Amino acid sequence: MDSTQIDLLESILVKTRTIIAGVRLGQLQLPTPCPQYTVEALVSHTLSWLNKFAVEAADPGAEIDPAHYVLPTNAASDFHLHADQLVTALRQRPNHSPAGSMLLIEYIVHGWDIAVATAQPVTYSDSEAGAALTVAHAIMRPEYRGPNSVFGYKVTPPPHAGITEQLVAFMGRSPRWTPKT
Repeated sequence: MDSTQIDLLESILVKTRTIIAGVRLGQLQLPTPCPQYTVEALVSHTLSWLNKFAVEAADPGAEIDPAHYVLPTNAASDFHLHADQLVTALRQRPNHSPAGSMLLIEYIVHGWDIAVATAQPVTYSDSEAGAALTVAHAIMRPEYRGPNSVFGYKVTPPPHAGITEQLVAFMGRSPRWTPKT
């Protein structure tokens, strides 16, 4: 990652942390646009992988299994700690990143998932979402998409969709997602 991407990632992580801090206890079992996850499971997924990325960026020989991560009582505080560790490690070693530019996509899209599931504002900037969308277009292959894959099929965004909506649509989410009632 170059310094511009690291700056964007840092800003994205701050906004995602704010979203996680806004999750209320009664919202943990709500569904999310990421169909295999509840809000609680998605927060745990986001933190467990952030922990892995932070540790492995700081120590390239380290291997962390995110499956062993235990969601802490204060998820936002833990997120802040791991985000700071990751950004510091990336600034010290900009050419060593366990997931590279994919991190831009990961933390905007999952932040968006959590925000819309918990009725919070989505505040990612066009430059943040645009950088992530550029990365997504560069790395996404058709074999990565589908019912048994990590990513869903591309969704057509609504007319006049913002950049963040275009990104989540490209990653397989409906920008107009609402929980089924």
